[in-house]
Amino acid sequence: VSGASPGTVHVLTGDEVSRAAHLGVGHEADLPTTLALGRKLSGPRMPSEITVVAIEACDLNSFSERLSAQVEAAIPEVLSSVDKLLR
Repeated sequence: VSGASPGTVHVLTGDEVSRAAHLGVGHEADLPTTLALGRKLSGPRMPSEITVVAIEACDLNSFSERLSAQVEAAIPEVLSSVDKLLR
């Protein structure tokens, strides 16, 4: 949650990833905590560079099996961004 419009695609690298305190992952751990744990457990096997492609959420307080219309509409842009990063 950055304050951008719902559905906005963000590509985070370097320090942006480390500062993404509100970028949630499973089991209630935020991304910086998850990465720190990965570094501690994996040591040199942990990638030194991490890029996160994320979509600005609409509603973080509701649970649903369906994506919001804004998030669903952003998926093609996310796939394109990931494709470019992997090339």
